[in-house]
Amino acid sequence: MNEGFRYHQLSSWNKLEKHPNASQGNDKRDSNLFEGGFKIRLDYQCIPEQHITDVISRRYTAKEIRAFEDFSLKELGTYLKWSVGRRFNENTKRFYPSAGANYPNHIFLFIKHHASIDNGLYWYDSEDHSIVNLSGNVNYEDALLQEGIAANLCAVIASDFSLSYENYGERGYRFCLLEAGHMAQNMMLISNAIGWKSAPIGGFKDEVINQLFGNEFKALYLIPIGK
Repeated sequence: MNEGFRYHQLSSWNKLEKHPNASQGNDKRDSNLFEGGFKIRLDYQCIPEQHITDVISRRYTAKEIRAFEDFSLKELGTYLKWSVGRRFNENTKRFYPSAGANYPNHIFLFIKHHASIDNGLYWYDSEDHSIVNLSGNVNYEDALLQEGIAANLCAVIASDFSLSYENYGERGYRFCLLEAGHMAQNMMLISNAIGWKSAPIGGFKDEVINQLFGNEFKALYLIPIGK
């Protein structure tokens, strides 16, 4: 029996054991995760009305992505708000499902060659719709195994597995992966709706990205975005 299948069996529901301190819903304030970093507030706007079937039918994985000449903070904010942001009048709920509303997955952004944003790695704070600078590292390309990607904006879906494990034991790992899929589909649909190209990349050199996060977060998806 291969290890992947064995783990799938071990994380079956009848094996579930919740942590004694588990809570329903994420009661950690996201804004406290990276205190002290330089923060850029984002704006957003409504996306021009389009039929949902048209947006879905145009969804595709771009094989080549060119860097943006520039993109505005409002464009970036619009993309993040409608794909992975928080719902209106609900302080914690997002536009994608998460087991127990825990939201263990987070969005990080590599941004470079932008007119008004310093090169670096940023974290998206959905609580106040902002991005927080974490470092000046922009070398996500070192993690890629593909050619044809020259984006100056790359999103990373990374997970805090411990948060999901506390609530769902071994099955929590499954929920993190499922959540990443929901997020990535939203991100691709919204990028298409606003005229951007994107490519969800699941095969990459994990250690190149994970070393930037320390021990708390592990990268699940890279999503280069461009034209």
